[in-house]
Amino acid sequence: MAESYGGPKFSCDLRKQRPELGDDENRAAIQLLDCCKRFHSMGLAPEYDHATGKGTSGNYSFRTANGFLVTATPKHAASMTLDDLTLVTGGNLQANALAATGLKPPSSEALMHFAIYSAKPGAGAIVHWHDDQMLNNVPEGIVETEGEAPAGTVEFAKLAAKAASSISGTNGVIALKGHGFVAFGKDIDEAERAPLSFY
Repeated sequence: MAESYGGPKFSCDLRKQRPELGDDENRAAIQLLDCCKRFHSMGLAPEYDHATGKGTSGNYSFRTANGFLVTATPKHAASMTLDDLTLVTGGNLQANALAATGLKPPSSEALMHFAIYSAKPGAGAIVHWHDDQMLNNVPEGIVETEGEAPAGTVEFAKLAAKAASSISGTNGVIALKGHGFVAFGKDIDEAERAPLSFY
């Protein structure tokens, strides 16, 4: 659902430089950018206003050797480059804190990605999108979170991780009550396959 953009609600120890990635990770990063643009072109990444212009909601990530690479904030999916991806290298859910390397802070919902990766060791990629119409009529088979919480908070991340933990295997789709959807898979292809099957 449409929400006003408030930026990250967690603390982040950000090392401000472009992340160093291996060849395979660079290829996956380009694939992730393509995924972002695809979701935006389908209307699944609504725009919002921020201090320097317009951004797009939704966020995307994949696991790396040193953590996970996630879309930064703010960003606009239609014009994203590798400089709009940030490497999260660690975190503490209870302390509401992440550590990262990138030119911009990680997504305002990076804490949710961190929690899901922690809960699902077999998950290698995550996509998060918005579709209010589908949220009002959640398709059968999609796991819903037990409750609602403000996006970007520890409570929100914990609800998503608990729902993810209830799904067996490496892939699944979750309805984040009052907010949107998240899907995970063993890689980017698998993570976006389920969402795209609804459209």
